[in-house]
Amino acid sequence: VMELLVDSSSLADILKKVPMRHERVCHIALQIVHGLEALREEGIQHRDLKAGNILINVKDHVWIIDFGSAASSYYKMPPFPGRLVGTPSIIAPEMCRGDFNDLRSDLFSFGVILYGMLLNRRIPFGTWQGVHDHYSRGEILDLIDISTLPPDLQSILRKLFKSDPDDRYQTPWEVGRDIARYAVENGLTRETDHNLYRHFLGTESPAKNEGSLMAPSAC
Repeated sequence: VMELLVDSSSLADILKKVPMRHERVCHIALQIVHGLEALREEGIQHRDLKAGNILINVKDHVWIIDFGSAASSYYKMPPFPGRLVGTPSIIAPEMCRGDFNDLRSDLFSFGVILYGMLLNRRIPFGTWQGVHDHYSRGEILDLIDISTLPPDLQSILRKLFKSDPDDRYQTPWEVGRDIARYAVENGLTRETDHNLYRHFLGTESPAKNEGSLMAPSAC
């Protein structure tokens, strides 16, 4: 594990250096949602998914880290009483409001990560008050511009960013399926991702991923 950490950088640090080509975005995004699918299999909601908690090594292998805010995803649960959990720039509306939340809140946060990879921008919230004020007025899509992206990617982001969790993707596998379809249709696949594409575009039910998830005890 220590060798992995030495040879890895956070996605946040990588995004500070160079814009990402869509081929690399798809490669990394599919690994993240595969890791989220593994969390779902284990009944874990991360609750602080962000670029700073995604490690990528020199071979572009991805790990999800920092489970300090994690909770069981077997049932919907509110944040800790009197305390908001997560990071202002990535938090889902229901968590900001103090409503019950589940794994779909992690999918909203994944949308923020995907937005950052595609456009090399951050959601301009800044503070908890900024998040609260914005969600009291409208949806996150009122605050950002995704019009320069291909229509398929716009559709993916729009669904990830729905304020009502019931209107979002319901599982990580569904997100991965749409990203994989976009990559295949636009010639953005990597040969090393064969198993990922088979996982997301095949007919078999999602299986646990053993390569994109770092266990909480190892963080």
